[in-house]
Amino acid sequence: MHLIFINEKWCGCDPDSGRLSEGPMNMEYSFDSTDLGTWLSVWCDAKELVSRYDKRKIQDVDRTLVQLCIQTKPDAVIFTPLRRKVDPPNPDRVILAYIAWRLNIPVISIHFDIGPASIDMMEKYFPMCIRCFTFQPLHTIQHVPKRFVGDLWLPIDENFAINPGKKRTHDVAMPGRIHGPRQEVIDLLRNNGINVFTTRYDEFLPVEEYYNILQTSKIVVHCGRPEFVEGRQFEGPACGCLLIDTEDSAIQKKYKEEDYIRFNKWWNVDIEEEEKERRKENLVEKVKYYIEHDEEREAIADRCCSYFHNNYSATKFWTRVLSVSGVLT
Repeated sequence: MHLIFINEKWCGCDPDSGRLSEGPMNMEYSFDSTDLGTWLSVWCDAKELVSRYDKRKIQDVDRTLVQLCIQTKPDAVIFTPLRRKVDPPNPDRVILAYIAWRLNIPVISIHFDIGPASIDMMEKYFPMCIRCFTFQPLHTIQHVPKRFVGDLWLPIDENFAINPGKKRTHDVAMPGRIHGPRQEVIDLLRNNGINVFTTRYDEFLPVEEYYNILQTSKIVVHCGRPEFVEGRQFEGPACGCLLIDTEDSAIQKKYKEEDYIRFNKWWNVDIEEEEKERRKENLVEKVKYYIEHDEEREAIADRCCSYFHNNYSATKFWTRVLSVSGVLT
């Protein structure tokens, strides 16, 4: 089997840093860690980069995509579109339709999360995508088209997302962009003497370094939006970290109750100030407890790590996507 990925190379990342966006890290590299086939990438944000210098060359990117498909004869095209309000640099819809017709192959779109704007774009702008996959639970979205398949787990590169048994020198790891309540949680833990590893908003870690942080951390604290399943909820346990997450997290549908620790959030809820303080203290107590009790923490983390690798492998993810889309029979 041979796939062509249309993805974003840098997205919000700085090209000078060399760090790729989450798209290729979780798409191409996860497929590469399986034995299902070969792949090539076409960076759709190259269209934007080219346009900065010569707008006449924009069409050359689309022509290159067509030529590459004709030459390498892929069994499917995996398309992760750039979502922007104004003129996103995605391949022309006529080009995608031509490739699907010329080679008689499916064009499959995969979204990390979706909302009304994404659905509208996929329905109107890219009608030739026969199947659309998303990691977001579909019950959180209104008017979901029938061809959307949701609530997937995140496929990750199994060459890195492992627990090699390294010494865990970080108490808590919370890498990634700091938004929403994350800063408040980080400050709370640090003010109570807990060592928390974070990155700056504009700092992007190479893949190896990112996973090394998780492999040398005891705990990952997650405090994202309840309607989304996010990378660290899979990447942390895959590397042997204990996951501590909110009680309303969408991850409860993925893991067994005894395989991670939950806490009651104090943001975006209508509670008294006294209850907020109580919940903050409860999180600090839980984090400190599992930092100090290695055997108990490791037992839960190892159980979740094993559960992840047994149930959410990249091979299983791609087998499902390609089977539902008719590529694998």
